[in-house]
Amino acid sequence: MACFSRAFYHSRTGNYKIECQKLGTLKKLRVWHDGSGIGSDWFLEKIVVSIDGASTEFTCQQWLSDSKGDEKTERILYPSDEDSEETAQVEAKYDSETESDDSAPEDIDYKVAVYTGEEAGAGTDARVKVNLVGEEGESGWVELDRKGVNDFERGSVDKFELKLKPLGKLTKLIVTHDGSGFGSAWFLEKAVVESAGKSDVFWCNKWLSDDVDDKEITRTLVPGSSTAPKTKDYSVTVYTGGEKLAGTDANVFVSITGANGQSPTKLLDKFGVNDFERNSKGTYKIKSLDLGEVQQLRVWHDGSGIASAWFLDKIVVSDGDSKYFFFCKDWLADNMPGKITYKVLDAKSSETEYSLAVLTGDEEDGGTDADVYVQLFGSLGDSGMNRLERADEDDFTQGSHGRYKINCAPLGKLEKLKIWHNGKGASADWFLEKVEVSNDGVKTFFPCEKWLSDSRGEGKTELILLPGEENQTQVKKDVLDYEFTVYTGDVSGAGTNSNVYMTLNGEDGDSGVLSFDKAGRDDFERASKCVFAKKFDDVGKLLTLKVWHDGSGIGSGWYLDKVEVKCKGQVVEFHCENWLDEDEGDGLTERVLHPHVPEFKPKQSKSYFAEGLSDEDDTSDFDVVQSRFNTSTSDGGRFA
Repeated sequence: MACFSRAFYHSRTGNYKIECQKLGTLKKLRVWHDGSGIGSDWFLEKIVVSIDGASTEFTCQQWLSDSKGDEKTERILYPSDEDSEETAQVEAKYDSETESDDSAPEDIDYKVAVYTGEEAGAGTDARVKVNLVGEEGESGWVELDRKGVNDFERGSVDKFELKLKPLGKLTKLIVTHDGSGFGSAWFLEKAVVESAGKSDVFWCNKWLSDDVDDKEITRTLVPGSSTAPKTKDYSVTVYTGGEKLAGTDANVFVSITGANGQSPTKLLDKFGVNDFERNSKGTYKIKSLDLGEVQQLRVWHDGSGIASAWFLDKIVVSDGDSKYFFFCKDWLADNMPGKITYKVLDAKSSETEYSLAVLTGDEEDGGTDADVYVQLFGSLGDSGMNRLERADEDDFTQGSHGRYKINCAPLGKLEKLKIWHNGKGASADWFLEKVEVSNDGVKTFFPCEKWLSDSRGEGKTELILLPGEENQTQVKKDVLDYEFTVYTGDVSGAGTNSNVYMTLNGEDGDSGVLSFDKAGRDDFERASKCVFAKKFDDVGKLLTLKVWHDGSGIGSGWYLDKVEVKCKGQVVEFHCENWLDEDEGDGLTERVLHPHVPEFKPKQSKSYFAEGLSDEDDTSDFDVVQSRFNTSTSDGGRFA
């Protein structure tokens, strides 16, 4: 097939070249257009094909149009040069083969029945076209349209009669639409083609849409069984979380993947029902080919509506025989951390309940008005983020004992607990004594005895707790003063207006998330040096420094040269020399840096053997430099 893209203007002659293998004597020529562009109707007079000095003329003198003449946009032309003896012989041969005097084979009837699915929004207002392909040729694009009829509505069966050249045994059906009209997405169940007493069924069961499913608007279908493939009804129950403003007004979609394939994309919507409100549960049905063992679920929304942000707790899928659990416990929102509106969730075979007893200490003003969150980590995974809240209860008051429940997949042996609050409320500071976690008769204790506060104790509102004994008193670490010196590089556009954060990790713990900002000061300008003082628990030998920014502000990209961390008079350097910019370099806005260890090149101006020196007599610069290095950070970052 050759495609000619230059314009075909009125009364114009255009010259084109086709490179291909030798064809021998030309017998016929197929010409068509795709109907695109304003003014697609075309009146073709003739086409002359020349090769090796010989010319063959194919006369047309007809419209290629879906609204003029016989409303066809494709023609099969035969040689028409009556003065050519060779052409006359070709025509005579075709006359004999087709038992026709001077024309191509006569058209025959093809009946096409199109079945639009029952999915919500399955119908389309777009212009639908098909191309039937057989062993003896193809129809070319034919638009399916009945004047005055609203075709392709949800659940409809639309029948069309076509006059086409004989195509022989059908091998495939290509179907597409032009995306026009309001609501162009179309869910095609199947098409049935009848001709010469034979019927072929072409199963689809997919969307033709540029924004749903795999975003394809053209499908190539092959003949299949006349009976529908084995299908299953899947029940999908969606749990919206209890976060403030957790509900969404957006359109929500899901697609299920199993061992045998993927389900159609399903718009989850109940007519007249306000779906996905905070703390709500809604159940929906998906009819699909049998997927086998369910493995994954993809869920997303289109961001429409006044309040599109959505906190999804979990989704439970049942096929009548088995239940599959998909835990999310996160926001699907483009204005929340992560800024994503979709999730791909893995199936879990079961769900279990963890009971938490949270003991707030009896310290003065030890209670909090902030929202408290917890995340459990075990040998088999983690629980995701869970907000601790009791209906009509004043949680986390001084000296209180509150009980909460978390539902998630079994986590195995509990290894740690992450707990934090959002710092909101009139009195956000909180003194946590301990957390007790119970599951299946097993209790795990997480001692704390610390403030979660940005102004008390370690100055952290997030803590990682490790399992301990029931009455264990948490070993208190020394609180140290750390000094961070941040060097911004001297390259064009190096400075940033974003909010910068770091976490310092050591062998004995981490600093938690540290925010770097000085009120009234323009930090992190090009070629600048900014110094910040921080106070937190001794983290031991330094291992890594995680640095990132939130991408806010105009000119968020940042070229970080290095960070120096000073404690107890000693300095550890973390070299970066790279961009934190989604539009520069590798596009990362987060880096994990390691302590910088200089490369030392020994200076040996004298030969041990030539001068008769022993190792003990060596006075090279290497030993002096190495000794100087050992007084600071030769072990990779431990402050003595």
